[in-house]
Amino acid sequence: MDQNYYLLAYNPEAGAMRHYRVDRMTGIRQQPGPREGKDLFEKTDMSTYTTKVFNMFTGEEKRVRLRFASRLVDPVVDRFGEEAFLIPDGEDAFTVTVDVVVSPQFYAWLAPFGADAEILSPPEVREGMVRQLKTLLAVYEKENDT
Repeated sequence: MDQNYYLLAYNPEAGAMRHYRVDRMTGIRQQPGPREGKDLFEKTDMSTYTTKVFNMFTGEEKRVRLRFASRLVDPVVDRFGEEAFLIPDGEDAFTVTVDVVVSPQFYAWLAPFGADAEILSPPEVREGMVRQLKTLLAVYEKENDT
């Protein structure tokens, strides 16, 4: 992860699980009344959950198909686990289909691999990467005033 500790807890206002950075928590106190969200928490497989979420940022969960250069087997297995099914794709590449929470951090995880990693599907996730890269490119194409 990013060397921070997170608490995954039920937020009754949102009606969903949320991430909280432990080092930023203040004014912690026990709430009276019954625990809310216990059933949702019990349904969460933490080992599966942490392979889908990038740096604890939320987004929409999607099943994505990715293509990587063969030299990237280790980081892919580190990220998605040894149960990730890697399918050879030619002599120097493989594909993998995984469930991820699509967020800017997911795209940022892929970006350092450059042309050695590609989102194959679904189209909306692929287009999301294009938007992310265009936004970043626009920052650097602007004239620098300094």
